Amino acid sequence: MEISIYNPIPYYTLVFLYLIFYYCSTYLKNPFIAIWIFFGIFPILDQILSMDLQNPTKEQQKELKNMVRFKIPLILTISLDWILLFWGIREIIKNEHGYLYNLGILLIMIVFEGASINTSHELNHKIKKFDNIFGTLNLSKAFYMHFLIEHNQGHHRNVATYDDPASSRLNESIYKFFPRTVFCTYISAWEIENKNCFEKYETAFTWKNRMIYFTVAILLFPVLFYCLFGLLGMLLQIIIGIGSFLLLEIVNYIEHYGLERKKLENGNYENVNNTHSWNAPHRMTNYILFKLQRHSDHHENALKPYQILCTHEDSPLLPNGYALCMLLALYPKLWFKIMNPLIEIYKKSEKPKKEFLSSINEKITQFIIKVNIFLLSLVFLQFGANVLL
Repeated sequence: MEISIYNPIPYYTLVFLYLIFYYCSTYLKNPFIAIWIFFGIFPILDQILSMDLQNPTKEQQKELKNMVRFKIPLILTISLDWILLFWGIREIIKNEHGYLYNLGILLIMIVFEGASINTSHELNHKIKKFDNIFGTLNLSKAFYMHFLIEHNQGHHRNVATYDDPASSRLNESIYKFFPRTVFCTYISAWEIENKNCFEKYETAFTWKNRMIYFTVAILLFPVLFYCLFGLLGMLLQIIIGIGSFLLLEIVNYIEHYGLERKKLENGNYENVNNTHSWNAPHRMTNYILFKLQRHSDHHENALKPYQILCTHEDSPLLPNGYALCMLLALYPKLWFKIMNPLIEIYKKSEKPKKEFLSSINEKITQFIIKVNIFLLSLVFLQFGANVLL
């Protein structure tokens, strides 16, 4: 039974996760439970629940487009993430529950801040100034405000080509992708903004050049945390910021891995279509990430709010939701073994056969089991540490 497309409650899943994390950390003294839910339970639910394939009609899209009820979970997510950042750093500095507990707090803060970057991404694709300002300010704590420029004006233009630093290539591991995308994204943002300023003001050296402010923010934001929490607080904020934008880049990695646009005889690339992004119609992670997994439609219609994004039959499909695929990408041999054959099938405009999908599902299931065993061991290890403390 499908949930009504007018119902915003599923998109509060991430908000509920913040509350669950706070409860588990404060009352159970075990932040690893939230990590287990995110990377262990949700992939299981993605595997067993029905796919999220319901598309709104054109009439429904007109109704849904400006409904405030769908904006509220976005604002709440970002607000809670700022609260978590200050609370979590203070909690670690207090060091009342041991180093394992502190590690759990740090890891889940990175995960949540990475997820909140996606919320900024949703807001930064909108025309309203409030959305852009709120989304961009949220990127400041991840040192990634330049993402606003490069993503909207660079990535969306060059996606699935070698000109795009955020599009991963066939047989390129995540560890080779990281340095290329992080540094080239920043350089590309400067180039785009300098060009914009030169066209508008005939010079790149102007106070209206946003990259100047974004770069200064990278330098000043840690200073703010040094003033508030001292050296340790500053170092923690830097670790969280770097970890969160690396999570963002893992998402970029899996969204376009190995997919390429054809180069035409005139030297231009073919127009972006539904085959140039990996989709994941898996229900739970679609709710957590505000339908980011309907990525093909997002690239064709970048201004669409998440609640009216559609899924398409001709889009290539990931074997599980983003939460699991992010972990899978950290093991290049297994990632290539699963994804490369899928790419070859989709390149031929074919659909994977049932036998092939069954073999992939078997590998995915085995991986999910291993992930859950590992995460549950951390959960029980923390409970054991609590007893000893």
